[in-house]
Amino acid sequence: MTEPEPSQSNLQLSSEAAPSQITKKFDLCLGMACIALLFPTTYFAFNEVEFFADLLEYEGESSDIIRSLIYSVTIFSTLLIVGLSFLGALESRPRKIFAGVFLIVMSGISITSRFQEWTDIRQEMARVYDFRESWADFLITPNHHMAIEYYALVTIIAFLLMRK
Repeated sequence: MTEPEPSQSNLQLSSEAAPSQITKKFDLCLGMACIALLFPTTYFAFNEVEFFADLLEYEGESSDIIRSLIYSVTIFSTLLIVGLSFLGALESRPRKIFAGVFLIVMSGISITSRFQEWTDIRQEMARVYDFRESWADFLITPNHHMAIEYYALVTIIAFLLMRK
């Protein structure tokens, strides 16, 4: 018995299916990685909230807990939504729009909260140390501009998700 020769159309179909299968496997791996990252993210978020709760005994502020929760929800929801998107759970247009709008709103709330926190820090520096610096100089430090970059990326991800 001899095996039939593969026809040109069969070769073309199999070569077109291969990149699609690789893309689906890549999407599946990336989606699962995002979902898996939710576990350490949740762990760190709870530890951060616990830290700020302990500080309440030593004249800490409850606003720190609220801000920590806002930042953690933004990170958590970004990972969850991106993971679900890669896993194919956000196939319908309304789900994509809702997820994108939710990320944009959370990013806006987070960046507003950051600027409020930074305003308080700058006022404290001026009051205690008589040190005044411009917003540009203040935002040059890595921990400040990286937060702005993160929230800008979340917003871009949200728009890409809604557009896709």
